[in-house]
Amino acid sequence: MVNYIDISRITNCWIGQLSPGGADKDNKDFKNECKDNKFYRIGWTINQEKFFNAFIDQIYLFNEKNNKNIDMYFSKEYERKEFFFKEENKNKKDSDFEEEYKNKKKNTSLDNALKSMYAMKENDLIITRITGKYYIGRIKSKKAQYLKQQIKEKIDYRWSVEVYEWIEIPEKDMPGDIIGRFSQRRHPTIQRISETEDSMRLKLLIIKIFQENQANEHKFDNLCIPQIILNKNNFTSSLNYMNLEDLVYLYIIDKNAGYQLLPSACKISKVNYEMDLINLENKRITCQVKNKEPVKYEEYIDDTNEKIFEKIYLFSGIEEYDNEEIRKKLEEEKEDDIILKENIIIIRKENLFKFFHDNDMVKILKKEINIEKYYKFKDEKEIPKPEGWNIWLGKDNNKDKYRLFIPGHKNSKVYMENIYGNIIFPNNVIYYSSEWNSLIQYKECNNNQFINDIKRAYGIEL
Repeated sequence: MVNYIDISRITNCWIGQLSPGGADKDNKDFKNECKDNKFYRIGWTINQEKFFNAFIDQIYLFNEKNNKNIDMYFSKEYERKEFFFKEENKNKKDSDFEEEYKNKKKNTSLDNALKSMYAMKENDLIITRITGKYYIGRIKSKKAQYLKQQIKEKIDYRWSVEVYEWIEIPEKDMPGDIIGRFSQRRHPTIQRISETEDSMRLKLLIIKIFQENQANEHKFDNLCIPQIILNKNNFTSSLNYMNLEDLVYLYIIDKNAGYQLLPSACKISKVNYEMDLINLENKRITCQVKNKEPVKYEEYIDDTNEKIFEKIYLFSGIEEYDNEEIRKKLEEEKEDDIILKENIIIIRKENLFKFFHDNDMVKILKKEINIEKYYKFKDEKEIPKPEGWNIWLGKDNNKDKYRLFIPGHKNSKVYMENIYGNIIFPNNVIYYSSEWNSLIQYKECNNNQFINDIKRAYGIEL
């Protein structure tokens, strides 16, 4: 049975960092102040509280008056208003401002943060990490404000939105997709989850987390968000980089009896490798693991020539390598991992998925990361195609897409993505996702007949 998820009336979801300019352990007092006082706050020093609020008010007023989103360089406009707000600049002209700031480097981080703070609305959901713990909150503020800071910090953290409450989520109850976002070395201070098909899994996961942990009337009880169905293409997204390294380690151990991992072999300074596995003959196996980045195969050839390692395993979660022969072999319908040069082994993503799915060695890892809470395995070879649809098997300009036609609708071609099975409908408000085995309506539609036809085709009760 196909599920139906309508999130067209749910507003934005955000991932927010509470450690601008520092590591997660930094600014502990500031983070606790945010948590205790139910705020999400960001930095950048401003000396005038009334200036920031006046600036935000003007943005909201402009938007309401013109009934459209403004597209302006926020930080430059912000700096301009701050310049003229100062008493000593009251009688100066725009040319004076331009002269002072003409050589100033564009502050992209400030620009993006201002846009995001302006865009955050009441009832949006935001998820963040505070001193190593994860929290989710529903935004209470109707707009961002510049508020008093209770603690003394070198950096000014007062640009604020208020939340109803911060709900703590244990890490074991967090999906790997979200943990992975906080594990990135570089990330924006605030990131809105977009409504594209690729980002929808993050938005639905955040809503699902809120549903399962919120105790009041704002739980979105009308939504039934199932588990994500894992397949060979999407399973690495459910693992953060540490989980993926553990999985690759178990995969290597399974294929190489007599080798053990020594903790001292896992060094941060080992740029090209994750770990060494050693046997009684002092022979070494090593590996490099990237989740969302390509692996540079050519960088490992010299170590192979010098016979430093018995074997070198390489794995890229996006299956990208800087070698044309590897790319060609990945397209072949073969089961074996790829060996181009003696002792360098490219792990096929499909093989790692089968190991993750089937091998008993992975049971402890699955229990540790509590993967069954948000994900499940299901062998679905065929994407359900509604009865009566005329399927055109020729490929479109994009080699990863096929076209289908909906009976009774003029120009009703839709696109079926090969990789994830997403069928995107022509009015761009609804699509079918094989990851969720659901029809997902993410924008409001004024054509009820069209929505009903799609539901009827998939056997959804009207």
